[in-house]
Amino acid sequence: MDQPTTSLLFDLGVVLLQINYTAGLSKIVPLCDPRHSVNSQQFFGLVARDPVVAEYERGNITAQEFFSRFVTLTGFRGTFHQFSDIWLDIFSENQPMIAFARELAQRYAIYLCSNAGDMHFPWVYERFPALNFFTGDAISYQLGAVKPHRAFYERALAKFGLQPAACLFIDDRPENVESAEEFGIPSILYTTPTETIAAVRARLGLSAAPSPETP
Repeated sequence: MDQPTTSLLFDLGVVLLQINYTAGLSKIVPLCDPRHSVNSQQFFGLVARDPVVAEYERGNITAQEFFSRFVTLTGFRGTFHQFSDIWLDIFSENQPMIAFARELAQRYAIYLCSNAGDMHFPWVYERFPALNFFTGDAISYQLGAVKPHRAFYERALAKFGLQPAACLFIDDRPENVESAEEFGIPSILYTTPTETIAAVRARLGLSAAPSPETP
């Protein structure tokens, strides 16, 4: 018999906070050496990322060291504070998903599991107070491991005191979902709010939310 779900693990970027890398690039490129500005895409994007991004998110280097690598690669002429402001200003609320997660928090323990560095935390809770409902969080720079590596899930669940089969994990990256399932965590790949919410409700055996027209 399947173990009942008691806890949900949510990724942050895309799933709960939308990411607009284009907006970040539009602000960062004018401050970079025109001969190297294309290298900004190795930071402000998810494809072909500079390896230093993962090192920063593992907590292996400081934010200042991360910034220094960016300056070397792009010829950025701004300050660290300008960089961090732009780096953080790519987020906005994925309101349907936040509302759904808050609804689930009335029945389940809800945890945040994210690849992120120390510029993001605890800043994200201050910038987006609607996120202040989690039972706990596991952030890669604190764990010393990033998704999709197995160590991330081992350390996150150990921190929470959870068993894999009692959890449901929601993430937008196929490789993260695959690795979580290999670790034994039932998982759902985020696509759109509507599709993902329906998939989570179905997995948990919850009825659909009433439409606005329903009395």
